[in-house]
Amino acid sequence: LHCGSRTGLEDTRARGGSPGDAGSPEDAPSEAPTDGPSVEASACLPAPPGGIAIGSFPQEVISMAVAVAGSTVYAGTAALSQTGPLYVGAISAVPSGGGPTRPLAAPEYNFGNLVSDGARLYYPQTMGTPTGNNGARYQVLGVASIDLATGAVHPIAASAPPWSTSSQINSDMIAATTAWPGVFWIGGTGGPGASTLSAWNPQTDAVTTIATGQNLQGLAVDGTGVYWADIGGGQGITVYSSPLGGGQPSTLANVPGGRYGVLLGVSTTDVVFVSDYAPGAIQAVSKTGGSVRPLVTAASAWVNDFAWVDDLYLYWTETAAPTTLKRIPVAGGPVTVVPTQGQIQSLAFDACNVYIGSYGPTQVFVQAK
Repeated sequence: LHCGSRTGLEDTRARGGSPGDAGSPEDAPSEAPTDGPSVEASACLPAPPGGIAIGSFPQEVISMAVAVAGSTVYAGTAALSQTGPLYVGAISAVPSGGGPTRPLAAPEYNFGNLVSDGARLYYPQTMGTPTGNNGARYQVLGVASIDLATGAVHPIAASAPPWSTSSQINSDMIAATTAWPGVFWIGGTGGPGASTLSAWNPQTDAVTTIATGQNLQGLAVDGTGVYWADIGGGQGITVYSSPLGGGQPSTLANVPGGRYGVLLGVSTTDVVFVSDYAPGAIQAVSKTGGSVRPLVTAASAWVNDFAWVDDLYLYWTETAAPTTLKRIPVAGGPVTVVPTQGQIQSLAFDACNVYIGSYGPTQVFVQAK
């Protein structure tokens, strides 16, 4: 999961507020949709030793995100418009074993974030407004889906509150899982009751509320639950979980004095989150709650400039070394370097490989786990 941005765009997400009350069980989905995601059946093949590039993209791209479903990798890119200060987006597909790319959608600007439930691809919809000094300000309008079987684009919750200029959905604010059809997202931050964790059901086209809070930051899902944090009110970081189908949220951890709480993801056993950007503090707590333990406590630069979690590892880059991808077992162990190329922007995973979106060169690079 991408928890940073190198695009240089204005980040209007506010800090502060106070912890909000979790949403009631009545607001959350009560049962699973009847028809689950039709995940493309394919046995993944490990990448060759040293990895391989499977798709290339225009070199003017300034941000990139990747997602994988079945035997296809999806890439969301953003590039400076040729006619003005705004950025334009493109979402493409490439076979996981390599081959030609094919276009899927062209949003005005995608903040470089894609997630998939196996049957659909999801991304934030945004609108850009030029500002002085050849700049632009972006506003999140909602979420859209792409049906992976038909290619049809469907707007989701375009008017669902609290979309605002403070609700830039980075990929730590949107999540999906093949275990549950639909998408989850956090919208709105910065004011009393302004953060809402929502879910969309593709069978009914309905949006439901899972939780509300003062300043919800970070979102992750797995096969059984949804996980998020509230950092409002100077109370530190409080990490919550709730069953995918709805139910009373549980408090997993509280870190007094923590400032960010961006959930990087969930491994097989743990929830991994940021407790402080600057000194590079990333911690983990069991999905069932308990003691919080550090994974990475200091680095030469912002340790979570970009960071992700798969079933076993925490992966990250540092601002001082954006072309170096490091990883550490969530259960504990040594730090190792994952071979890759270019300046790393995004990661996605299947059972065999790590799919790395990068620029300089702009490509999807595949490395065996």
